[in-house]
Amino acid sequence: MIMHKPLSWFICSVITVVMLAAAAQGQSGDAKNVLTGAAWTTAAGEAGTVTAKAVFTVADLSAVGGLAVAPGAGQKTCTINGKLVEGPIAKISYAAIPLDPAKYLVKGENVIVVTAAGDAKTDAAKIAARVELLAPEAMAIRTGPALGAISPDSFTVICRTTLSAVVTVTAKSDAGKETTASSQRGFYHRLQIPLAAGTKSFTYTAVATSGKASASAGPFTVTVPASDGQSFRFAATGDCRTHVERWAAVAGAIAKSKPDLMLFSGDMVTSGGSDEIWDREFFAPAKNLMTFVPTYPVIGNHENNCPAYPELFYTPGGDGRAKNWHQQIGQTLLIGIDGTQAWTADNDNTKWLEGVLKDSKAKFIFLMSHYPGWTSGSHAKYPEVPMLASRNVILPLLAKYKATAMIVGHDHNYERSELPADKGITSITSGAAGAPLRGQARNPEKYNPYSKKFYASLCYCIFEVTADKCEMKTYDLNGNVIDERTFEPRK
Repeated sequence: MIMHKPLSWFICSVITVVMLAAAAQGQSGDAKNVLTGAAWTTAAGEAGTVTAKAVFTVADLSAVGGLAVAPGAGQKTCTINGKLVEGPIAKISYAAIPLDPAKYLVKGENVIVVTAAGDAKTDAAKIAARVELLAPEAMAIRTGPALGAISPDSFTVICRTTLSAVVTVTAKSDAGKETTASSQRGFYHRLQIPLAAGTKSFTYTAVATSGKASASAGPFTVTVPASDGQSFRFAATGDCRTHVERWAAVAGAIAKSKPDLMLFSGDMVTSGGSDEIWDREFFAPAKNLMTFVPTYPVIGNHENNCPAYPELFYTPGGDGRAKNWHQQIGQTLLIGIDGTQAWTADNDNTKWLEGVLKDSKAKFIFLMSHYPGWTSGSHAKYPEVPMLASRNVILPLLAKYKATAMIVGHDHNYERSELPADKGITSITSGAAGAPLRGQARNPEKYNPYSKKFYASLCYCIFEVTADKCEMKTYDLNGNVIDERTFEPRK
């Protein structure tokens, strides 16, 4: 029954829902819409909008583990019991917005009000939200756990849960010492867990809890990078978006190589503003890899500078949300930058980078950005502003301080370029982790006269640092070496 009564939208019908097993399968799509069969009252709102209202009853709050609201057509706002329905992170698109039922629901009657584009004649069924109540059994760790920045003193973990929960991570060192940390209640969880002095390897377990609901993952075993102060092994790759099966294959190959950590040069997803795409395109295909290999990222253009990005990764320093970061591991300094920021000769970003380089005594320095300065790939003909900044500012600055190499993505291929000392250093494009592969431009020497190796198929790089050298090998998915390079320590 749908009533059209302008100026009387507070007259409504009530639907009573008895909570028995609202989400037996533990996923939003399996839960029942408590508004099915509800009678809505509609009224004209401000110009071009319509407001619809309904009431539903929750008989037993203890049976509700979670709450999700899927917006109706043209919806502008939605409230439950006068509280605005909004996602955990603003400006992110959710197929169904996850909510904490403790903050929105009351025992007995609950009121939902939806404002949407339309008028008093609009069919309420078309604009009505879908409201799902999830049973405690729906609790799961949906993203991760995935490792972020790691040091001899601590390691970091990010994960997301299906229900609003507290996540506790417990680590046990190779010497048998336990450490732990817990997150605040919510859907996104970012934890820094201390490590006992002298830890060379550890196992960890993540447990999510909320009332009667719980879920766990682990144990996973992790090696602390360069715990001997000398040897260090890391992978480099980027641009995995779109083809999840390809990224799964690359991630699986990297996992078999067992690096201490992975540098990822951006373009994890097709469009960063979508909540579900982060699991589907990035985290799920590499789930095993990320449980034991820390990910050190930089942001790419396809992330669209979305607000979810800093919540889904834990970079070195501060609260782990910085897009420009640096960390020395053993004898190696790693630097990551957001190439879309301003990088002019004398701005604050460049001064920060020069300060990091100037102060470093590391034997090897690698800087990672999404944007190549020199390429003979698909972006060669029309270099964007961040690419020109890499070419004209960042690479010469790296050369000034005798850095080892710059690692980039953006072009969906592998390319190694050896620049003369007045223009830069070794530049390695490793952007073939799953995004649509692209070949070399015609007349490549016109665009990149410094190119030494170009390869347009799925691949990844492994860097092996020892006391007196760093060896890089680039592998295809059959384990064949397609390129290699040895770097000497900085002088």
